[in-house]
Amino acid sequence: MTRYFNSGLYEDAFYTKHQIDLYNDCSVYENIEYDRQLLAEYHKDDLYFSYSDDNDKWEQEIDELFWDALSRWTIYFEPLVFDEEIALKCGLTPFTYKGKNLLALSGCGMDLSPRLDAYQALSHKTIDRNSRLFSTANRLDKYFEYVVGKELAEEVLKAIS
Repeated sequence: MTRYFNSGLYEDAFYTKHQIDLYNDCSVYENIEYDRQLLAEYHKDDLYFSYSDDNDKWEQEIDELFWDALSRWTIYFEPLVFDEEIALKCGLTPFTYKGKNLLALSGCGMDLSPRLDAYQALSHKTIDRNSRLFSTANRLDKYFEYVVGKELAEEVLKAIS
């Protein structure tokens, strides 16, 4: 049986992994940028303060939400295609570090790779052949659906077909 693995010689990988140590390098923080307004719009139902208020309470809340999402891992993903709105829709946290557009998994404690697969499918209309999207019975994998939700999983199927 032949085993396949993308060498990177003939086609680019969709993601490049980057390790950023938020805990031991304080200069990292000054090199990270993100769209606070977009995050506020996407999470407006979860905010205690309205981001349209004249005070900065909503900014503090969004900052906490953002840094909490980043602080769970030290590995971040640089996609070939960067779309912040699709990233948020897929449960990822988009940001820029030293000019590189990156995605954070925004959670921990379980395999969240289906979020990255969903992002690739929606932003690039492709998917890795080893994705958890596929099950052995030629049906949608239940774990994939559990991680991204039924509606988004169906949207992924449409995007790649």
